[in-house]
Amino acid sequence: MSRELISSQRLEEKLCDYARRLAGKGLASGAGGNISACSDNTVWISGSGIALEDARPGVFSPIDLRSGKPLRSDIKPSCEIGAHLAIYRVRDDVRAVFHIHPPFATGLASAGVDFSTFTFEAVLDLGPVDLLPMLPPGSSELAERIGRSAAGHDVILLANHGAVVMGRTMRQAYLRCCILEETAIAFLVAHLVGGGSVGGIPADMIRELRRDYRATARRRIIEQEED
Repeated sequence: MSRELISSQRLEEKLCDYARRLAGKGLASGAGGNISACSDNTVWISGSGIALEDARPGVFSPIDLRSGKPLRSDIKPSCEIGAHLAIYRVRDDVRAVFHIHPPFATGLASAGVDFSTFTFEAVLDLGPVDLLPMLPPGSSELAERIGRSAAGHDVILLANHGAVVMGRTMRQAYLRCCILEETAIAFLVAHLVGGGSVGGIPADMIRELRRDYRATARRRIIEQEED
């Protein structure tokens, strides 16, 4: 498994930028949420008890992807490190994993509502979205279930917990986080105004949209490489 090597300083700077963006969007608050990026078989994950809005270089813990062992003893990794490692081990195309606590998406998912095909943006930019049952945060069972789900999904909703979002780049993971919550809000508004009669995009149209997606400008935007 090989991933692009960038300097640890640049990687941490980018992680800090996206951590603050996620917090600014209201997708994680307090000590909630954790983010990581993988470069050359080293996973850099936010430290335990770190508020994403306060992220700065030096609060990310480097972990060896193969062994799962910390490469520094002075920064305790997030308790969700097992889930992040499980994803990178089954998806060598993933270089960023953002675990967020989006209030609208989490609320709908916890109520068992599937809103993932409500907008064209969600269908095209998120792909199939999985929903896992309520499991203890940081548990080995949660990490194992997330790893299995990640083999076929880039976005995983966790009942009563939040969401795990993956990307080929940090930028793609971030944009997917935003689209996920925007879709949840749009669905809820339509449900409230429409009196509950809210439908998603038909399956045949979804197949057609996804078939043509690779040639669209939308894909180039969402998958644009970072500086």
